[in-house]
Amino acid sequence: MPEPSPFRVLYRVFWIRVVDLEVLSPESDTQRLLGHIAAMLAGISVLFTAPLVLLGGGLAQPDLWTVEHLFIATTMTIVGLLAVLSWESSFPDRRDLLVLGPLPVRVRTVFLAKLSALAGVLSFSIISLNCFIGLVWPLFFSNDGTGVIGGIRAIGAYWATVTVASIFIFCCVLCLQGAAALLLPWQLFLRLSSLLQVCAFTLLLGGYLLEPSLESIPALTAPANQGLLNQLPSYWFLGLFQQLNGSMQPAFAPLAARAWTGLLIAATLAVMLLLSAWFWRLQRAVEQPDILPGRSNVVGLPRFSSSIETAVVQFAVRSLLRSRQHRLLYAFYLCLGLAVSLFFTGIAQIRIAKNSELPSPYLAGSLMILCFAMLGLRLVVAIPVALRANWIFQLTQIHAPGVYVRAVRRTLFGLSVVPAWLLISASLLWRFPIWPTLVHLLVLWIVGSTLTDIALLSLPKLPFACSYLPGKAKLHLLFWGGVIVGIPLANQAGLLESWFLVSGLRSALLIAILASCAIGVRQWTTHRGQRAEKMIFQEEETLDLISLKLSS
Repeated sequence: MPEPSPFRVLYRVFWIRVVDLEVLSPESDTQRLLGHIAAMLAGISVLFTAPLVLLGGGLAQPDLWTVEHLFIATTMTIVGLLAVLSWESSFPDRRDLLVLGPLPVRVRTVFLAKLSALAGVLSFSIISLNCFIGLVWPLFFSNDGTGVIGGIRAIGAYWATVTVASIFIFCCVLCLQGAAALLLPWQLFLRLSSLLQVCAFTLLLGGYLLEPSLESIPALTAPANQGLLNQLPSYWFLGLFQQLNGSMQPAFAPLAARAWTGLLIAATLAVMLLLSAWFWRLQRAVEQPDILPGRSNVVGLPRFSSSIETAVVQFAVRSLLRSRQHRLLYAFYLCLGLAVSLFFTGIAQIRIAKNSELPSPYLAGSLMILCFAMLGLRLVVAIPVALRANWIFQLTQIHAPGVYVRAVRRTLFGLSVVPAWLLISASLLWRFPIWPTLVHLLVLWIVGSTLTDIALLSLPKLPFACSYLPGKAKLHLLFWGGVIVGIPLANQAGLLESWFLVSGLRSALLIAILASCAIGVRQWTTHRGQRAEKMIFQEEETLDLISLKLSS
C-alpha cells in the first residue's frame, strides 16, 4: 500500500487533537466523546422535527418563516460556539513547531491540515444538527405547486443556506482571533484570549436567546426595525434562503443582499488576517515565552483549620486561575446559565415595575444560574491541569478519604455557589424589596449547599488531579436531562417558591423543608466519604474481563 501523504497524516492528528489528549486517561476513547456530541446534536434535530408529527405539517406562511429563522439561527449559534471552543486549533502551538519544524513538511501543508481539520469538525456538527431537519422540514418550505422539483430545490437551498451561514460565523470568529493575534503582543494575546472567548460566548448565547421575532412582512418592512435587522445576521440568511428557494418577496431582498455582502467581507478578512497571524505566530511562538507570572503582589488565599483543606482548596483555586482552558470551560457554563436566566427574566420584564414583588421568572432564573455554576465546575474539576503531578497527592495520602472529601466540598462550594450567590444578591437587592429577596437568597444558599453534596456523591477524587475518560460524563444525557427535565423543573420551582414567599409562615416552612433535605444529603455524603477506601487518581474503564495486555 502507498504511504499516506503528510497532509492526511496531519489532518488525522489535528482532528483527534481537538480534544486535549494530555488530560485523558490511557483507557480513553475520543471517538466515544465525539459520538456523544453527535448524538446530542442529532437529538436536537429530532426535537425540532418531532412537532411535525403533532402538527401534521400544517403551518401558515409566517409560521414557516419563523421556523426557518429558528433553524438558521440555531445552526449559526452552535457553529459559533464550537469555533470559539476550538480557538487554539486555528494556530500551531509550541509542540507543533518543535515536532514538525525539523521534518520535511511544508508550512503550507501544516496550515491546510489545521484549517481542514477544524472545518471538518464544524462540518461534522452541521451535519449532525441538521440530519433530520434538513431532510424533512424543507419539504414544507417549498413553493406550492412545484411538486418534487420544488422539494428537491428547497432541500438544496436549506443546506446551502446553513452552510453559508456557518461559514460566515466561522469567519467572524477567525477575524476576531486573527486581529487579536496581530495587534496584541504575544503574552497579552494569551492573557486576553480567554476574555475574548467569554465575550464571544455571551454575545452568541445572549443574541440567540434574546433575539426578537421579526419574521412577518410588517416587521421586516417597518422603518423602526431596519437598524436592528442590520445587526442580526441570522435574518440576512433567512432572506438568502428565500432567494435560493425561489420564494423571494420584496421584504427579503435587502436581507439577501446583506448576506452576500457580509459573507464576502467576512471571508476576505478572515483569509487575510488568518494568513498574516499564522506566519507571524510561526516566527514568534518558539522565540517568545508563554504567559509570564505577574509581578504584582496579590493577597494570599485564605487558610482553614485543617492543613489538608488549605492545601486542597488553594491547589484548586490556583489551578483554575492559571489554566486558561479550565477558566474558559467554566466561563462557558456560567455564560450559558446567565443567558438562560436572561431568557427567563425577559419574559416578565415588561410587566415588572421597580420595587415590585419577586416574580417567578426571576426566581427560576437565579436558580438556573446556580445550577449551571455547580454543573460547570463539577465537569471542569474532573479535567486535570497537570496530570503528571498527581503522584504528589498519591504519595502524601496519609489521611482518611473523608478528610479529602470535606476539603473538596469547600472547594466546590467556594468556587461555584459563593460567586453565583453574590452576583444574584447584588442584582436582586438593587431592584426588589429586601424581605422576600433575603428569604430567596437564603433558599439559594441552602440549595447550593445541597447541590454541592450531591456533586460529591460521584467525585471521590481531588479537583484537577485525576485523568478522566471522555464519554463517561454522558454529555448527551446531561444535556437532554437539563433541557427536558432541568429547565421545566426550575420553572416549576420558581412558581412554587413564589407561592411560599407570599407570607412569613410559608417562608419559614419552605426554609425548614429545604434545611431538612440539606442536612439529610450532607449526612449521606459524609457517610459515603467515610466508607470510601481511597481517593481516585486515575479513571479506568470498568471491564467484565481483566486483560493482561500482553499484545502489542
